Amino acid sequence: MQPKHMRKKGGGSRAVTVILSVLAVLLGALCVLSWMLFSDPNAGKSMPQPSDDAASKVVAASVSGASVSLTAEEVGGWLNFLIRENSDTAADTGLTALSVTTKQDNTADIYFPVQYSGKTFGVTMNLSLSFDAAAEQMKFFINSVHVGRLPVPVGYALDMMGEKLPPMLSRQGETLLCNTKSLFRVDFSGMFLRLKMTEMNLKNQAFHLKFDTEAGVNG
Repeated sequence: MQPKHMRKKGGGSRAVTVILSVLAVLLGALCVLSWMLFSDPNAGKSMPQPSDDAASKVVAASVSGASVSLTAEEVGGWLNFLIRENSDTAADTGLTALSVTTKQDNTADIYFPVQYSGKTFGVTMNLSLSFDAAAEQMKFFINSVHVGRLPVPVGYALDMMGEKLPPMLSRQGETLLCNTKSLFRVDFSGMFLRLKMTEMNLKNQAFHLKFDTEAGVNG
């Protein structure tokens, strides 16, 4: 049997070893998390040039009541066109451009770099979309959010966005809502003309939309 003073020394050494091991594990975990956060798999990804070609296709189709099919590139170009036209909103949200990628499971990835505290973070949101014809609302259910390679809980990510969401969007749990009643409306000389969305879905990696035209007197 070892003397008491030797047993205490051994116990103290083991405690130090355990503490150092825990610190090493924590440090390793922090390094991995940091790498995942700042390692953006989409870094350098080219963004679609701002274009209203998609809007022109939508207007042309709505006149005849036909549906219109838009590629991810066309949708991305249209959204970047809207971002450019609303520079104040872009400045408030830190959003300057985005890209859209459709997936085989009929979901879409929205990727956008965000500036925060002098650093650039690549954010990727995977979403499923639907349309509520009665409420005239586009619905985007957020399936997942990644910052760099790091998965982030959807609720937490949306909480962080908070008031940074563009005015056209509102939140309901893990779903973003977009009211289309005024989104495609033009007012002039006491009159209004708008495209009333009636259908929207994502199928075969393309966005399918349908609109009716509606005109009337304001008030």
